[in-house]
Amino acid sequence: MQACKRPKPLYEQSERIDWRSPGSHVVAKKYDVEYYRAELFSQAVTFGKYIPVFINDMKSQFNFKRHYIDLWGQLDDLIMINNWPINKFAIVGKVTGESHFDKRDYSGARIRIDDSSGKDSNVEVLISLEQYEAIFPEPGVNYGKLVEVRGVFKNWKPVVEDIVVVSPTPNDSTSEILHWNIRVQFRKTVLAKAWKFDATAAQGDDVPKRESVFYNVAKNVAPQKSMEPITETPRRDVGSVTNFTGTSPGTQVGTIHGEAGASTNDTKFVKISGVSDNSETISQALLDNKDRYIKLVKESLIAIIKRLFNEITLDELVSDRFVLNQINVFAEVLQRACGYLDITYRQEIIFRLALYFRDSELFEFTDNVIKPLKFQLMYYSIQRKLSTRTQIKTLKYVDYLTKKLQISNCDYKLVNFLIRYIVSTSDLHWRYIKDEIKWVKS
Repeated sequence: MQACKRPKPLYEQSERIDWRSPGSHVVAKKYDVEYYRAELFSQAVTFGKYIPVFINDMKSQFNFKRHYIDLWGQLDDLIMINNWPINKFAIVGKVTGESHFDKRDYSGARIRIDDSSGKDSNVEVLISLEQYEAIFPEPGVNYGKLVEVRGVFKNWKPVVEDIVVVSPTPNDSTSEILHWNIRVQFRKTVLAKAWKFDATAAQGDDVPKRESVFYNVAKNVAPQKSMEPITETPRRDVGSVTNFTGTSPGTQVGTIHGEAGASTNDTKFVKISGVSDNSETISQALLDNKDRYIKLVKESLIAIIKRLFNEITLDELVSDRFVLNQINVFAEVLQRACGYLDITYRQEIIFRLALYFRDSELFEFTDNVIKPLKFQLMYYSIQRKLSTRTQIKTLKYVDYLTKKLQISNCDYKLVNFLIRYIVSTSDLHWRYIKDEIKWVKS
């Protein structure tokens, strides 16, 4: 017997909309805010991802029943903030209460969380006893610990899928401010503005395109392939790729020597035309000083982390004082080696840094803007591992990241670098065992 094919969810049935009829995708409008048919909800950048929100915003959700009265029974798995549909959430707050309960064959715990986001900034969530014991080895002593809760909605109420301790230190203001800023930025760049769906782009297409809106993602959000059209931007002519390591063709380029170097699987040096009359000489000098280039990449990644993974232009990145210092030192080294004007080297160095972000699967780089989407997911995944595990086998974890982030390759030395950076900038205590290529909690 052939299994019945499950119908597509309502939120993905955009083909039901008659795009030939102007305005058929709008169910209501108030001032300049439009409310769209539920079939388009999956096109919103807030849908299908764990969205970083404040508890107060989540509990003060917009009552959209009057706009969707005929479908109200089918919309119990989402809320709406402004006109943005949200079906997954990520909240971070301090534990202000905990208790156990037993109901028939089910044992669990009630956790009260407060993120100080407003007059209604606390929420009580239910988790299983297994979840509780996994994050709180000792009951009754967890007041003030910072936790992150990820979940979905059922009957318009939050249902926990995952909960982790972000900081075991009670009243850790540094970690609290970090996650507060993530939610402030998301509110400012997305939720504060009304969702505008471009119907003209959808006309004549079977499936409309998700509009491009920048936003910060809560840590450990499940990655999705972009639904945005890929656009080509003008580039300078690039010749053949010069092998970064100097090994035979086909060998992975961009690896870094050392137990925790800042490598990337996409780092490449290339010969370019039209940048300088001495490109071949300069390219060779760059290859001879690849360690200096690696330091530049490391400093660039740190600058992006410190900016909370907000999108950044290449010009802004190279204006960061630490990144600029690496560029200037690199340029001076190359000038001493080749004797040409250092301005040429700065141009060459910045151009190769641009190529790194263009070619890396962890970043989107268009129109001179760097969007660290998958790099952010990688960083938060590592951060979560360090908070919930006692050891990390780097190579095994790299395989996991490769699948999770949907990338073709993930360099274990980049992972090691990020682990070392997170440990060095927090109160976590881990040590690296080089012979076993793993990290253990100490």
